[in-house]
Formats: sequence, structure tokens, C-alpha cells
Amino acid sequence: MNKCNAILDASFWINAHHSGVVDHLLERACTLYQRGQLNLSGAAYYARIGVEQMMRELTRRGIEHSPSVEQFVDGLETLADLFDKDGLRAAAAEVRKQEGLQPHKDTQP
Repeated sequence: MNKCNAILDASFWINAHHSGVVDHLLERACTLYQRGQLNLSGAAYYARIGVEQMMRELTRRGIEHSPSVEQFVDGLETLADLFDKDGLRAAAAEVRKQEGLQPHKDTQP
């Protein structure tokens, strides 16, 4: 085997190994997400892909990926804090109350 063929052969095995690792990480991230052990961004980070790509992968596998009510309210509260909007804080607090969710971590004594 000449030097060029040896390099191509080594490159093939490195890529094959990398592809296997990537597939394993994605599979594990989907499993953890489905079990509720990772949120969407956590699963994407674990799989080393973007959130949009993770959403496509979950859809392809038939795994629901809509945010929970609590995740939605957390997002509202983050926006309220970011833009200092009391109206958003009040709306989020009302939804938390109606849904029986725990108070936001920043509002607990």
C-alpha cells in the first residue's frame, strides 16, 4: 500500500469512528429527552448539534418536542427579566398559579 492509500484508509476509519460517536450521542440525547431528563437545548448540546436540528431529529423519530407549560412560563419570566416588563411577570405568575406550578426560583424566599 502506498502512502496516499494508507492516508485515505486511515481517514476512512477516523471518519467512520467519528460518525459512530455522533450517532451514539444523538441516540442518547433523544432517549434522555424522551425520558424528560434533558430539555430541548440540553439534548441538542449533548448531541453537539443545534436546537433546530435536534427538533428535526425528534420529529423524524416521532418524539413530541413542544415545550411544557412550565418551560413556556420559564421563558416568559426570562423575557420579563430581560426587558424588565412587569406585565409579563404578572402573566407568568398567573399561569403558574392556574396550573399549580411551583413559584419561579427567583421569587422564592
